[in-house]
Amino acid sequence: FTTTVIDLYRNYQSLDLPVYVLPGNHDSLRARSPYNEPWPPNVHIFRSTEFETLTAEEIGCSITGMGHAHRGIRERLSAIRVPHSDTPISILLFHGSRDSYRPSEKETVIPFSDAELLAQNFTYTAIGHYHSYSEISDGRCVRGAYSGCVQGRGLDEIGMKCVLVGEISPEGTVELEKVEVAERRIVRIEADVTGCRDSAEVFARMDAAVSGQVRPCDVGCVFLKGMLAPGVELDTTEWESRQSMFAVSVNTSSVEPDYDLDFLSRESTA
Repeated sequence: FTTTVIDLYRNYQSLDLPVYVLPGNHDSLRARSPYNEPWPPNVHIFRSTEFETLTAEEIGCSITGMGHAHRGIRERLSAIRVPHSDTPISILLFHGSRDSYRPSEKETVIPFSDAELLAQNFTYTAIGHYHSYSEISDGRCVRGAYSGCVQGRGLDEIGMKCVLVGEISPEGTVELEKVEVAERRIVRIEADVTGCRDSAEVFARMDAAVSGQVRPCDVGCVFLKGMLAPGVELDTTEWESRQSMFAVSVNTSSVEPDYDLDFLSRESTA
């Protein structure tokens, strides 16, 4: 067991609540998966390769889910048999790819449309796979959502990351609250340096772009763009050294030299 798994085990064990865990395509049920090890009695790991339903009769709720036994399941949600309980509240858990919503180049697993999901008629569906928040509504309230990852790990996972805390009323109305648990955000900032005459003006543009956008605990990724006179020094080491944020990087790959083409043309024909 890794330190992370041991910490999860202890935290789950300390809860006076049932915990339902769904292996996904990246942490699937491989031979040496920690999901195949014993877990506390209040934890249920969905290990079946078909959807299964559990019932919590004391609260009138059923939980349906399916674990991934390999990297990807390509069948559409509408083509898979999903059992449904007659409990007042029903929750579906699965790892899937929502049509027309692909925030990054992710593997396609159990693709579905909003209409296909709503046709399953679950009170609420907790969806994994994509690393940014997204919700699906039936026009009255939220019926499904991606919580996203809890901590950004790169420039494709910027901004606030959260967990979802939800409440379902006896009438089946769903309310969700996004709760940020990560200490840091990865923040992408763009600064246009077109027309700057020296490094001091470049730094001033960068200061203006960063102001109010990054907290001291965050990681700031500053992307410079625009046209800059060839003689302007673009060494940002000094600027980076006086930033108060946890970490900072500067990308200058989109800055192009602002040559005076008319002058160069005259020079070449002289």
